Amino acid sequence: MRNGIKTILTALLSSVIMVSCIYDKYPGRRQYDISIQLMDNTGMVLPESVAHLNNIYWFVNGVYQKTVYADSDGKYRLSFNAGDRVTFVALAGSDSDMYTVYEPHEGESITNTWLQLNTNGSIMGPQPSGIYYGCLDVVPEVNTEDLEEDVSYTLTMHEVRAKARVLIKGLEGRYGKGSYRIVMEGLRSGIAYDGSSTGRYVNYDMTPDKSYGDGFDDLGNYWTEPIYVLPTRDEEPVRLLVYKANGELLFDRDIDEEGAPLLINEGEDVVLVIQASYITELGVTIVPWSQIDNSGVFY
Repeated sequence: MRNGIKTILTALLSSVIMVSCIYDKYPGRRQYDISIQLMDNTGMVLPESVAHLNNIYWFVNGVYQKTVYADSDGKYRLSFNAGDRVTFVALAGSDSDMYTVYEPHEGESITNTWLQLNTNGSIMGPQPSGIYYGCLDVVPEVNTEDLEEDVSYTLTMHEVRAKARVLIKGLEGRYGKGSYRIVMEGLRSGIAYDGSSTGRYVNYDMTPDKSYGDGFDDLGNYWTEPIYVLPTRDEEPVRLLVYKANGELLFDRDIDEEGAPLLINEGEDVVLVIQASYITELGVTIVPWSQIDNSGVFY
């Protein structure tokens, strides 16, 4: 489905409260109305017309139990007993031809792969179109007094993808002009039911920034085109490699100049800046794109 965004909403009944969720408490048993809101990484709310809502998956203690479908008005109406702990999770993709969505089966774990980018057997990763994810966690308290008829929630989904490019400062002065190969390794190509990055490992070959022709600006810095990737996992930093045209490896790092892992987080727009102008060993830092000046000066 290329027109519109296909959305899959999941309810996870879990004893673990997920990070970055919305929490609330309610007494007794109530009916819940859940609506969906899509938001890009600038905070702009996207029109409801781009979303096609499907169904709700229920997980109890992290294990899939059953599926619930939306009412005719597109809302999901559910009732829960006091003492239940419920997490609602939504996932949306703007081009379903680019990925495969796995329907949960009996016994499915919430940590299993939900969405997998279509790599067609290649280790080189595709750049995903827009993917949105959000969660809403309701933590009830046991209290049968003052029951309300129903409660409405809006589940807001944010852009999952990150945008990354590479800048090698002083590359021409240190190694000369010519062709270079810049590779980002160790990224994931899937999203789990709990929202974490998962799936097969993929690599990305970075291409020269076309606005500079061969990638070199007037100051001898080398720029790549930006790419869209899924975020890294905390324990799996991205590995950045730079090769000369003859295959000679010039740079290989998965930590920055301070020894911190090279992590690319959800929704970020970053530049991996390699300092080739140093007399000593090359180093790398991750800098927000907003702090980069394309004249070659940043910060």
